[in-house]
Amino acid sequence: MHKNGKIVPLLWSINWDEELQLTFCIAKDVTEKKKLEKAVETERDKFFDHFLKAPSAIGMLKGDDHVFEMVNLVYLHLMGKRSVVGKTVAEVLQE
Repeated sequence: MHKNGKIVPLLWSINWDEELQLTFCIAKDVTEKKKLEKAVETERDKFFDHFLKAPSAIGMLKGDDHVFEMVNLVYLHLMGKRSVVGKTVAEVLQE
């Protein structure tokens, strides 16, 4: 806690010196890092919300095997499937 009463997030680095028999501590203010992490989380949540509510079918694939990472409900309805995440396109669309 800062002397003005504000809580400040800190990253601690602690090292033990065997010869001196002392512990050395360094605290680094990570307020900006925390703000950026929160901003990224907020934007990610907005993206997922838009992705899931999109009026068209959307599926995201990953890797050479084309594994489904994400799909929205419109995509599942269009494909007549209940779950495809974690499966390859070849597994889902065998025909």
